[in-house]
Amino acid sequence: PRSPRSSTTPPQARRRPRSGPPLLKRPIDLNPRAPPRAWTSAAGPASCRRGRRAAARSRPRPGSGSGRGTPRAGRPRRAAPRTRRNRARARRRPPRRRRRPPRAASRRFVSRQRPSFCGSTRRKSPLRLRFGVIAFQRTCDSCKRSRRHRCETALSHGVTARADTASRACSRIDSARTRHRFQESSHRAAPTKMSAVDERAERSGGGEVAPEEVTIIGAGLVGSLLAVVLRHRGYRVTMYERWTDPRDAPAASAGRSINLVATARGLRALDALPPGIRERLLKLGTKVYGRVIHAAGGGDAAFQPYGRDDECNYSVSRRELNMFLLGEAEAAGATIKFGHKVLDVDAPDDAAEPTTLKFETECGAISASRCFGPVVAADGGGSAIRRSVGAFSATEEKLPAGYKEMTFPKDCAASLDDRGLHIWPRGTHFLMGLANRDGSFTGTIYAANEGATDSFDAVEASLETARAWLEANYADALPLLGGAERAARQLVEHPRGFLGTVRTAPWRLGTRVVLVGDAAHAIVPFFGQGMNCGFEDVAALADELATKWPPGGQARPALERALIAYEASRKPNADAIADLALENYVEMMAATADPVFMKRKAVEAAMERDADLGARFRSRYAMVCYGGGRGPGSIGYAAAQRLGVVQWAIVSELADGLEDPALADKHLDRKKAAALLDARLLPLQRELGVDIQTVGH
Repeated sequence: PRSPRSSTTPPQARRRPRSGPPLLKRPIDLNPRAPPRAWTSAAGPASCRRGRRAAARSRPRPGSGSGRGTPRAGRPRRAAPRTRRNRARARRRPPRRRRRPPRAASRRFVSRQRPSFCGSTRRKSPLRLRFGVIAFQRTCDSCKRSRRHRCETALSHGVTARADTASRACSRIDSARTRHRFQESSHRAAPTKMSAVDERAERSGGGEVAPEEVTIIGAGLVGSLLAVVLRHRGYRVTMYERWTDPRDAPAASAGRSINLVATARGLRALDALPPGIRERLLKLGTKVYGRVIHAAGGGDAAFQPYGRDDECNYSVSRRELNMFLLGEAEAAGATIKFGHKVLDVDAPDDAAEPTTLKFETECGAISASRCFGPVVAADGGGSAIRRSVGAFSATEEKLPAGYKEMTFPKDCAASLDDRGLHIWPRGTHFLMGLANRDGSFTGTIYAANEGATDSFDAVEASLETARAWLEANYADALPLLGGAERAARQLVEHPRGFLGTVRTAPWRLGTRVVLVGDAAHAIVPFFGQGMNCGFEDVAALADELATKWPPGGQARPALERALIAYEASRKPNADAIADLALENYVEMMAATADPVFMKRKAVEAAMERDADLGARFRSRYAMVCYGGGRGPGSIGYAAAQRLGVVQWAIVSELADGLEDPALADKHLDRKKAAALLDARLLPLQRELGVDIQTVGH
């Protein structure tokens, strides 16, 4: 390195003239910290730039003591003779270190190859073997994006190898690499101890365990829960999600969210997990015991209980629940890859060939994964997997109505009972609200999309139009919404959500792809069973896999038997709850405020509370929300649908002549009710093989 020039050096000494001796006529201090020297050579080492560099190299470093080139006390430093050798030494530069070119991927050294990095990124990420593709997690070499843009380089960067030729694959490396924040996502939960499957994978080199790994597309509620359940049962799980990590996204609402309702039916999917998970999940929600009906004419609100006194649902924020399940999946050891949008699915006819998934990453790069195990599509109603596989035939029935979010602030909704689902039915549209943990309410308004009046197209024209419509239909709810001005602004500015039903057949493609949740059966939210039905899918699929295809590399015929049994048990129930949800839409919009309907619901509740009749009768709502399970006698959606038709006819007959719903207990003819149940309902229960006692928490 060049030595700093002394501040005492005259300007004429800093440049050597073209010819003649140097113009140096007085001493020069080569070292500003050293005492002045007495020599005055006209051709000293400081007379040229090369000489000054040579003199600087001969000086000892501070604190190094005396050594070569250190002048003795009282004597000046001798100048190096200007010989050809010294001039050549002065011209020398330290050689540049040339980077070794990366070793090409080969069968012998594929696990030793190191990834390259773009820009100034110096962090290294471990080698990753997944689905027979050697993929390096790094910033992209081709797109030259910054560190925060992440992509998985696989087939798109030309580094590939077959799993059977790789030297090793360690799942602990896979778990360790998730701690690098600059890669695909932010992972907060530490992975648990390696399971027996992962230990066998590390010892065997990865080739034998690839077929038993489960790939999940979609890290929503159903996909995250499935990852948790399968990991606790010993399966290796990799989950791909199109969007970024919701834990890194802002907490602001999207303007069209609907609070979820978790019921005993869906929560039974957590029974196979450690008890702490269920307890922590329930702390995220608030208990809801029934409906609170606010009629159009005003007056006191009417309460309609869901079931017995100890039966309730849980109102949960979708965002909080999704973040909770993602954390549990990571803690269980699942690998989650965010920012991977499915572009195409290649499912060869040859059973020995893997299923290839083609992704587009966050930074626009294209990657591919070869999946030797089953691919579970849990990517919602608009499933990219379902659309990419031609074997799946799906029908989409869009409801002519939509919805918008209407928030009830905490300071305005203090008078609302947080233990009920509040409904403002208005015939062709209605408003509902569910409590949050902070005291606020998440409301949703449902109305037709098109129409001259009472539709979103008509109301969204201006703030004045929206305000007038709200004052005419929901005057009693406006103070709870924060005033007419705030409510009108929400109605106009919030985006509109669309509702529809998706029915799919079949649910599987051999042993390659299987559908779960909304990817197989999207339904409207009016029975609050979309998430619960998906959780039941998780429990059914996990049970069938554990029974017929446990971890350990079972043959494909065993996997096919498990998927066939899963589809046979779940598809009839999914079709039934889709019909029930559409029926409940009409009930919530209009029937809940009908006096006749309210009388029948009062008689139904009185029958459930009765000690003798309650042992043989449960309402349709109770069977839908508190039934289910995998045990003998459990009531599925299809059985609840058939039983509900017979039960409602019995209730309607017993409610004839009732004038006041509050007098339902006195009006109920228990002998007649018992006779009707024995003649009409019990034979159907025996035919379906269900036990009414299984309904409950």
